Amino acid sequence: MNKKNLSGILSEFTIACLILIGLYISAANAADSSMQDTGKKESSASFFAYNEERFAMLQKAAEDVKVEVKEDVEKKSGLKAAFFSAIIPGAGQVYTKNYWRAALYAGLEIVLWSANIIYNNKGDDVDTRMRAYGDEHWSEHKYWSFLYYKANQIGVEGLPNYQYDENDPNKLLLEFNTDVANNLRYLEGRLGYTHILPSTKTQQYYEMIYKYLHQFGVGWDDVLATFGDAFYYDSGDYTKLTPNIAFYRDLRNESNGYYDLANTMLSVILVNHVVSAIDAAFSAKKYNEGLQYSFRASSRRVAGRSLNMYGVVLTW
Repeated sequence: MNKKNLSGILSEFTIACLILIGLYISAANAADSSMQDTGKKESSASFFAYNEERFAMLQKAAEDVKVEVKEDVEKKSGLKAAFFSAIIPGAGQVYTKNYWRAALYAGLEIVLWSANIIYNNKGDDVDTRMRAYGDEHWSEHKYWSFLYYKANQIGVEGLPNYQYDENDPNKLLLEFNTDVANNLRYLEGRLGYTHILPSTKTQQYYEMIYKYLHQFGVGWDDVLATFGDAFYYDSGDYTKLTPNIAFYRDLRNESNGYYDLANTMLSVILVNHVVSAIDAAFSAKKYNEGLQYSFRASSRRVAGRSLNMYGVVLTW
């Protein structure tokens, strides 16, 4: 008996046709037997009336076969499979009963999300250390004192009347608080600087104090000890780093490195979703191509009577 690939789910119409064929053949057999016994021909109406009970039994048996066929031969939608895996990698493979691949994609998804969380947490931990180190070793007091001193030296008009220690290498203001800092913020623009120090300690704040040393380098606490000049970075030579600035840079790079790895995990997660979706669609196609069918006929005893049966043999 030849087998061929099943290109679509068998429709109820097709099954009904098969049942009617079986009915016709079975009834014909019964009719032939009856005509041999009586030796006369019957009309079409008498022909079907004679087989009414047998038709009912055949119909009931066929209904059982039809339900079994519909359950076993259901094809898998490639679109559904792809959609399921696009949402949750591996879900489409479960749908197509490809459980090993489902475990692979789902396991990879768990590993990637775990790595993303771990690297983000590591980045946060190092970032917290970096900010604490910056707060300890970089001083707004030194920074605003320097701006006031420089503005005073070049004769900027309208300066607030503040005092600073002439003998202090850092020329620190004798009075300093948030109000003093806010009163001096306009000096950044007046002195030609292009960056504005945020009034709150944001991510940009902690980036600026390291990145733009020609403006903010004077705020670090080891500039004088390293170069012998508290205003060393004002000269324009900011290629050399103090030990504290170098350590701060390393913390910043380490933190950014962890964040970059976390972002890489997100990119790989996206790839996993796409690949899983494509693979699920092909899995559905392969699953459907694996379905085969053939027809067969047999005789079965039902309610004490011999009944001809016609069915579908499915393999996959």
